[in-house]
Amino acid sequence: MSENVLKGFIIGKDAVRQIIEKTVQDQGASFSKKNKERLKGALEAVFEEGKSPKEALKVSDEDSNRLYMYGRTLFGAGKYLDACKVFNLLVNLEPANILFLKSFAVCQHRLEYYQEAFANYIIAFCLDESDLMPLFYGYDCLFKLGDLPFAAHILRDLISRAANRPEYEKLKKQAVLLLECIYNK
Repeated sequence: MSENVLKGFIIGKDAVRQIIEKTVQDQGASFSKKNKERLKGALEAVFEEGKSPKEALKVSDEDSNRLYMYGRTLFGAGKYLDACKVFNLLVNLEPANILFLKSFAVCQHRLEYYQEAFANYIIAFCLDESDLMPLFYGYDCLFKLGDLPFAAHILRDLISRAANRPEYEKLKKQAVLLLECIYNK
């Protein structure tokens, strides 16, 4: 990759290398020379070779799965903030992993970080439009934020997408009832 996009500007490889060098140097004395080299290699792999952070850091699928199970265990124990940190790490490693994204959103939802949860539910939905559950949970976030017009819009979209999909019949009925409640407020 000879050019990279950063904040809407196209920059060349030399500029990317300068940014990487500065980032590594900014780590100061707390980073050993070996760790600085590892950081530099990972950043080069991401920004010059186009690798995912997971690939650049050489995190195995097994390690990702272990982290995911740890996050689920924390969530199940009611330690939502700790679980959120684990799922955030996983999303940063694998941004397109829908399971990690939905898990992160659910934690944010439980912590009442509704704006952030909504954003992650919508990203998850965009990555897999066949799964309507993120839309439903996204509606709940909007409702709790007090954005009733947008919440109603999400419900109408969900109802439309659930048409002729028997697996979502129950969800569709619930969405219809919730939409009626919004209109009756």
